[in-house]
Amino acid sequence: MPEAKPGSFAGLAGAAGCAARTACAGSARLWPFGRRGPAFWLAALGVAALAGCATAPSVPAGQVERLQDQFLAIMPLGEMLGHIAAHDPNWPLQNEMDRHTPQDVACMRRELAPEKGNAVMRQRAADYARKHPDRVSGDVAMLDDGAVRFVGGAMRAGMFGGAQPDPQDLKGTIEFLTASRYADLREALYLDGATDAMLKPGGGYRMGQQIGMRFMVPLTVDAARACGLDLMSARKPLKSS
Repeated sequence: MPEAKPGSFAGLAGAAGCAARTACAGSARLWPFGRRGPAFWLAALGVAALAGCATAPSVPAGQVERLQDQFLAIMPLGEMLGHIAAHDPNWPLQNEMDRHTPQDVACMRRELAPEKGNAVMRQRAADYARKHPDRVSGDVAMLDDGAVRFVGGAMRAGMFGGAQPDPQDLKGTIEFLTASRYADLREALYLDGATDAMLKPGGGYRMGQQIGMRFMVPLTVDAARACGLDLMSARKPLKSS
């Protein structure tokens, strides 16, 4: 398997770390000299390492999987990428075809495929759970109390058309969209900076633009890096539609 280039989706997807693997990495850096024999100290270090790992915060796998499902329900990134790609066979290089080859387009579309988008959102959920293990249980319950349905419904309606979200679900969503304690969760969902627009009448279009730029710019840059393309010198900006 070729080595993943920095910033590529392969590199991002492969970045899932195991907290337990590193929680006790520093426990044996110093050898405790003393009158006791090496066997004693090795045994003591083993007990200390186990104790350290036992107290490291962790999140049940089921809760992480539930959070990942919620991330995809709120931000269906894979569906969005597939929807955008279906409208133009040369996307995302449609404005730069005088500078790029069909092979370049094919590579970019592979890097921006729906399954890659879904993997990104699942990884972002897993990273959030790893960084904030004490919040996951409460966040899962909060998101189920209307936020998944309202925000996810608004995103789908804006991207794919169809019914608007039920206003009844807004009651359980306001705190998620406005409270400072959910700022990290909103950032993980690419919703940072777009919540004001979501709460204003007719703000869906502006919200969609903000969110689209929020995830398309870094994803496109990562895809270009993986494909060995230089987009920084492009004469025209890439478009997402």
